[in-house]
Amino acid sequence: MAAEVGYSPEVLTLTRQGNAEVAFMLSVKDTSLLDDSLQPYAWYKDLVLAGAREHNLPAEYIREIENIVAIQDPDRRRGRRERQFLS
Repeated sequence: MAAEVGYSPEVLTLTRQGNAEVAFMLSVKDTSLLDDSLQPYAWYKDLVLAGAREHNLPAEYIREIENIVAIQDPDRRRGRRERQFLS
């Protein structure tokens, strides 16, 4: 897997019940490159919230996501396309 700028590839190995190991390839963001002034698009926040709820993540974590300020995507077609996953 080729690394994108600001990301490094890492392997995470998990042991499942029955002792079967499963390896996952992850792209890990270099946190020194994070920009806290950026805000997610509303459709992205909605997708993250839907996933958190679907997987029964803790209510406190869901509230944290709900409190994130999101902005409207200037590309309305992209927003509509991404929101199709919420149906």
